[in-house]
Amino acid sequence: MFKVLGASLLAGSLILFAGATSASATCETDFNGDGVTDEADFEILKSSFGSVDYGDDFPVAVDLNADGAIDLADYNIFVDCN
Repeated sequence: MFKVLGASLLAGSLILFAGATSASATCETDFNGDGVTDEADFEILKSSFGSVDYGDDFPVAVDLNADGAIDLADYNIFVDCN
C-alpha cells in the first residue's frame, strides 16, 4: 500500500513541478551580480515573491520564467537550478 501511495504522490509532484517551469526558464540565479548564487540571492527572490510586472521597479531578473510574476514557478526554477 505504501509503495502505491508513494508512487502516486511522486507522479502528482512531478506533474505539478512540470507545470511550474517553462521552456523559456533560465538558470541565471545570481541576482545581485556577485558571481555566485547564494543566500543573498535567495533573499532577493524571497523579498520579490508576489511581485507582478506593473512598472519599472519590477525585478525582471528574478522572474526566471518571464511570465510577469514572481511566484512559486520562479522558486521551483531557482531550486532546480541550484
